[in-house]
Amino acid sequence: MNMTIWFDFYKNFSSCKELDYIYQNSTNKEALICMNDIKEFLTSLGSMIKYKHNYKVFSWKDNLEVEYRDICDDKFLFYSSKNALEKQEFFLNIDSNNNSITFSQWYNNSKEGIVFENDEDGGGLYIHFNKNLISYEWLVKYLTSFQIKTYSLQI
Repeated sequence: MNMTIWFDFYKNFSSCKELDYIYQNSTNKEALICMNDIKEFLTSLGSMIKYKHNYKVFSWKDNLEVEYRDICDDKFLFYSSKNALEKQEFFLNIDSNNNSITFSQWYNNSKEGIVFENDEDGGGLYIHFNKNLISYEWLVKYLTSFQIKTYSLQI
């Protein structure tokens, strides 16, 4: 059974709690600290995933291998006052999804892999994976230690 974790930037990082919006091009000191905290957390999470699973990162839409730092990029995470935030998914697995299945098909049938999906408003991140895999127990414990909202998505 797949699980979705909603990682709300404003609720899960103390440095972000007082902010209304996090803008990519912000010069606000508090916003910059918040953005840095989010990127450091995701970099650490990525290192753990790579260490435990030896996963590569693929852009879902074009199925190309990308660097993990693309998930930590401002353009993926934060709203811009100049450009709309593009809805994107990154697929972490040993192999790509081969563009042969839709996200809904993957979500309803997958056994392996983790998908990071951004929020169109730049307020958080969805993390999708199969919660029943023993190899992901550490991920459930790690993410729920932040009191993050978890739910099963009906697609």
